[in-house]
Amino acid sequence: MFSRHILASVAIEIGTSQTKIFHKNAGQIFSSPTLIAFRKGEGDINRSVIAIGADAETMIGRAPPSVEVVRPVINGSIVDIEAALIYIKSVMCDAIPGFWLAKPPVVCVVSSAATELDRKAFIDIFRHLGSPNIRVLPQHYAALAGIGVNFTNRGGTLVVNIGAGSTDIAITSFGTTLANTSVKIGGDDFNKSIQRFLRKKKNIEIGDATVEIIKTSFGCAVQSDNFGAQAIDTAVKCLAARRAVTVKISKNELAQAIRPLLLRISDRVFNAFEAVSPDVGTDILDGFAFLTGGAAKMDSILDFFTSATAVPFQGIPDQGSCVEKGMINILAHPRDYNCFM
Repeated sequence: MFSRHILASVAIEIGTSQTKIFHKNAGQIFSSPTLIAFRKGEGDINRSVIAIGADAETMIGRAPPSVEVVRPVINGSIVDIEAALIYIKSVMCDAIPGFWLAKPPVVCVVSSAATELDRKAFIDIFRHLGSPNIRVLPQHYAALAGIGVNFTNRGGTLVVNIGAGSTDIAITSFGTTLANTSVKIGGDDFNKSIQRFLRKKKNIEIGDATVEIIKTSFGCAVQSDNFGAQAIDTAVKCLAARRAVTVKISKNELAQAIRPLLLRISDRVFNAFEAVSPDVGTDILDGFAFLTGGAAKMDSILDFFTSATAVPFQGIPDQGSCVEKGMINILAHPRDYNCFM
């Protein structure tokens, strides 16, 4: 039934950080921060929406106490149903002209570790908006489809997807998920860890937007003497002088700041291996371990996980866009993936 309607279908990924919408023929048709800003009512009730998406993002760290900037989805779970409904309604209308007249079937990609309750919450929202056909797809299947792995005909395969709010770890074999776990550590936690590290070591405070830029453009996962004096000049707030200053932040400092979090993720990879047979583990060691997600683009992160887990993770192009590519592939070839939704 799902396949008959696929020409009109869209796929949506509602992540902690970003929401993206895709169409089979047009590719990505929409992208927006998963944020909504409310002006608080009396007693924090009767909130009124004042900004959604990019407009709400500009208020982070700058909004007055009367304004609340909310992430309606965190770690694959809807944490604010009212905000999620308003947000999803807004982005669907922005992305799809005439959404209220002809609602397309929707493929909703969710965290691999999302519970049945989490999945039902997403389905209920789209049904409330009038979508006639909703399918939910675990994120690791979308990532594999984007990498190009034919997982229905392939044995043991490991995917570690580092998102903004969590990291999903899944092992599949011939289209079946054998192990599936999630740790609530992602790119946002890397940012917070860097901020705490710099506050403790250098007595400086760095803003949320600035730390994201530094991590994305200059961050790395492994300390190395080869980095030497590589550092980036950054505008920060000096807590001692109580004024803005410019300091140098090195690659090795960034690697040191996030190392404890990376170790916790690698521990979860070990836990996933404990849940599968030796034959499946051997398949993975033969070259079918992949690291995806935005943080997977960080310098030397493949080296870190290969060293920490003794699993040879494979380098792939555009690690950060594997899920998005997979969603487009799924829309284009629904019969190949219909059994997983």
